[in-house]
Amino acid sequence: MIYFILVVLGIIAIYFYARYLFIRKAIKEAKHELDDIISSLDENRIIKLTVPNKELEALLLSINNALYAIRKIINNCEKKESNLKKQIENVSHDFRTPLTSLIGYLHFIDQDSLSSDDVENLKIIKRKAQSLQKLTSNFYELSRLTAGEYTFDIELLDIGRILKETVMEYYKKFSDRNLIISIQIPDKSVKILLDFNALERVLENLLENACRYAKTSFSLSQEEKDDGVDIIFENDCEGINQNDLNHIFDRFYTIDAARSQDSTGLGLTIAKQLVENMGGQINASLSNENECQILRMTIKFSKHS
Repeated sequence: MIYFILVVLGIIAIYFYARYLFIRKAIKEAKHELDDIISSLDENRIIKLTVPNKELEALLLSINNALYAIRKIINNCEKKESNLKKQIENVSHDFRTPLTSLIGYLHFIDQDSLSSDDVENLKIIKRKAQSLQKLTSNFYELSRLTAGEYTFDIELLDIGRILKETVMEYYKKFSDRNLIISIQIPDKSVKILLDFNALERVLENLLENACRYAKTSFSLSQEEKDDGVDIIFENDCEGINQNDLNHIFDRFYTIDAARSQDSTGLGLTIAKQLVENMGGQINASLSNENECQILRMTIKFSKHS
């Protein structure tokens, strides 16, 4: 009799131990499945329990309901963001035409008939109108980039030639600020698969940035590498710290020194997105040379972009 009882107890113990092992294995599998689902919440998946258990099934049901609610929130946020981007694009587009006309009419005003004070006021109005036009254009371009609506026409481009042409357009701006300018662009042609308009916009934005922050000097150089080319913008500066550097490509981020210079905080964001969409990389770094702070912007394009 005792032997029979021991056998029964042994069978019961084996059953519960085996069930414990199965449930433990099922929990591990559910955990791995949950981790996988969390890594890609956009997929409509749920967690399933491989071993029947009333309490665990109730827990997984609550988790699946939470996942459904999270996906619903994400989808709503994505729709709102998409609608916001479209609204920004539409508003920016609607502003561009009247702003262009306004600036055109301002140029037609006969300054000879104005007093010196009115002439100065007119200059301020023109500058502010142009800043608003630039901001509107940046909003429009950024909305197209983030929405994936910016089309790239990729072709073989001579980097050096485009660099020279673009920097010459900005040469007067640098000269007006009495900056020491150094341009080092080799005569050797280096061709990379890029979009002309996008590349030109990137260069313009970085030149604008250098002109805004440069204290006494600016340099531009092109360096050919085995697998591509580096374009390096350098200027001395002041008032920029590591925190500024960490956020320098963030949208709407402006360094305090630029707030009074009509900076939109979008130029470098657009430049970064355009470079990366063309298969390149862009980074910023700070260094000190002869007790002077140097800001360096480096664009890297691969010959296989």
